[in-house]
Amino acid sequence: YPLTISATGNSISHVASVTLTITPAPDFTLTATPGTQSVVAGGGTSFTATAAAQNGFTGVIGFSVSGLPAGAVGDFSPATVTNGGAVTLNIATNGAAIGTYTLTISATGSSISHTASVTLTITGDFTLTATPGTQSVAAGGSTSFSAAATAQSGFTGAIGFSVTGLPAGAAGDFTPATVTDGGTTILNIATNGAAPGTYPLTISATGNSINHTASVTLTIVGPPDFTLTATPGTQSVAAGGSTSFTATATAQNGFTGSIGFSVTGLPAGAVGDFSPATVTDSGTTMLNIATNGAAPGTYSLTINASGNSINHTAGVTLTITPPPDFTLSATPGTQTVIAGAVTSFTVTATAQNGFAGTIGFSVTGLPAGAMDGFSPATLAGGGSSTLTITTGSGAAPGIYPLTITATSGTLTHTASGSLTIMAAGQSTTWN
Repeated sequence: YPLTISATGNSISHVASVTLTITPAPDFTLTATPGTQSVVAGGGTSFTATAAAQNGFTGVIGFSVSGLPAGAVGDFSPATVTNGGAVTLNIATNGAAIGTYTLTISATGSSISHTASVTLTITGDFTLTATPGTQSVAAGGSTSFSAAATAQSGFTGAIGFSVTGLPAGAAGDFTPATVTDGGTTILNIATNGAAPGTYPLTISATGNSINHTASVTLTIVGPPDFTLTATPGTQSVAAGGSTSFTATATAQNGFTGSIGFSVTGLPAGAVGDFSPATVTDSGTTMLNIATNGAAPGTYSLTINASGNSINHTAGVTLTITPPPDFTLSATPGTQTVIAGAVTSFTVTATAQNGFAGTIGFSVTGLPAGAMDGFSPATLAGGGSSTLTITTGSGAAPGIYPLTITATSGTLTHTASGSLTIMAAGQSTTWN
């Protein structure tokens, strides 16, 4: 304030100017944050109270709180501040009743007092459980979990649910979407096009700003199916013989149903049948093949298994070899002998394709009076025998074509030779 001081005497007057400044009294302000705190019954929470000095305030400031519900207690840390500062009001709700309470925080120092108001909300709580812990479902199928929220400490209010961790393509929804005060909901999951695998899921429940979670596991397996294997990979059989393959169908992912079998690729003349013709769910069948008149060769066969519109194949190889046999030869091609003398041929039977039978021999075309003999008389599987011919003195000179025959079962082969008989003293030159 500008002041004017006046002085007057003997009709003389003078003035002088001065300035008066009046400052506010030393003081402080009080603020409290946050304005509202929510805590579950039995839990604890806190507020921050800040005293800020103004106009040169100095002194010790103490704090107190009023409005706490019965059972709750509050204390300040630190209990006082000097000249100004912040303290924490720690509140333990203990057995205080659920409700909303207006609290008044008071700060007093140097005969100055200020207050700040905050709101304390004490709520009930709930627990969350989810069952079963694990669910397994075929790809494309559906399954569910049960989530139960159980009220505690007098909790009241709506609880909503959500789930995270579902694989791409899968969808989940809760029925009901919310429960009041507590209750059970069903999480329904449709796997749709989700990939097979094991997925950890987190179910969340939220009510009155309280959130709880429960973990479960979702396993998506491939759709019901079966595998097909065939053994051995290759079979070899002589033409006209029989052989077999084993085909095994193994169920996967809960496959059930009848599986039938067929084969393609058999050569003309060969026939195949399965025993048994079908299996149920899983099993083994024998593919029996009779080659009959099928031509020797190597054939790629495809075994087919079909069930519930599912088809699988397995490849095997069938080799048909020529039947067991032998060849026959005789050496030398020609023998010359004087009538009454002895000569011989070597007859050789060579086994082919695993031939192992007994071979007997005979010869035709000998002249009258000549005798023959084979040593050995028979061969097992093949080898050589000596055909000895005794012409006899009465055998007529001449050239005789011989047919040597070897027989084993139904197999017969021949070899040709030539026997020349000369009279005693006859020239070895023939016209």
